Amino acid sequence: MQKRAVVVGGEEKKARDLMQKLMTLRKEKVAKRRVAQEERRKVHRKKVEENAEKRSEREKKERDDYWRKEGKKRKKSEGEGAGGGGGKRRR
Repeated sequence: MQKRAVVVGGEEKKARDLMQKLMTLRKEKVAKRRVAQEERRKVHRKKVEENAEKRSEREKKERDDYWRKEGKKRKKSEGEGAGGGGGKRRR
């Protein structure tokens, strides 16, 4: 045997309709906010990426400068002494 379908009364029908409209508005608002947030994230990611790129270039330049100076120091010290240190040890 089948159950009879319950016919929704006028007051409940209005309440359900109102709730459905409210939920629709809320979902649209959330979706709009999500899109706006994604746009802001996109801009932020781009900025962070540019900063990271600039930082890596600067670090590379600093590293190259350091090793260039270090190489000059080593060549200079090799030319002066007979291989760095050594000699008789005195007591």
